[in-house]
Amino acid sequence: MSTTLTTPDSAQVFRVRGLTKVYGTGAAEVRALWGVDLDLYAGELVV
Repeated sequence: MSTTLTTPDSAQVFRVRGLTKVYGTGAAEVRALWGVDLDLYAGELVV
């Protein structure tokens, strides 16, 4: 789900590209996040 409620002139306050989070190692490795991109703009609410 993606909803944007910002105006075109909202300032970008946060940006991340290619975020990964891995728990464990070897055969027990679990990829919780892989290649996540996120942009947040002033006035946005992220839940």
